[in-house]
Amino acid sequence: DKHDAIISFNNAAWKITGYSEAEILGRNYKEFLGMLCPGPKKMLEEKDFRNTELSIESRDKQHLIVSVNSVLLRDSDGGYSGKVLTFRDITEEKQRQEVYYRTEKLVALGQLSAGIAHELNTPLAVAVLFELAGELNRTRSTAAAALLKGLQTIEETLFFYPLIGAIHKLGLAIGNKQV
Repeated sequence: DKHDAIISFNNAAWKITGYSEAEILGRNYKEFLGMLCPGPKKMLEEKDFRNTELSIESRDKQHLIVSVNSVLLRDSDGGYSGKVLTFRDITEEKQRQEVYYRTEKLVALGQLSAGIAHELNTPLAVAVLFELAGELNRTRSTAAAALLKGLQTIEETLFFYPLIGAIHKLGLAIGNKQV
């Protein structure tokens, strides 16, 4: 009403706050909000406000985040006749946002770590190859021959592996047929 007394308090407000209509009707709305969240509330001094987040503590000591809206009511002469306050529990929505933001930070950290690891490994691999090349120059005959033989073995394995696999599968298929 025009003296800021609460004249209506619905079931949704009761479910969110834990206070019944009988306990709240007639109280000043600023006093009621003070019960939910002690301390200065600068927003209460504003005439109208929209989607203002407020941390409250319900009657059963649950910490909730609510979105509060306020609209001034005017009489037919344009004078102040009261205020409508609505609030909506957005606690779960804020918790989901927090999980999402935390996950995004971890993804970014993982990508950054992978990039750093790659940047560290690339010069390291080049340094190892240069070291191996230097070693080959020092012991050219036996090491070079061993390296060449190893590379040829790898090349042959890569070439013949698919062929061996196909022959093996064909052998299994023929072996499974009863003639």
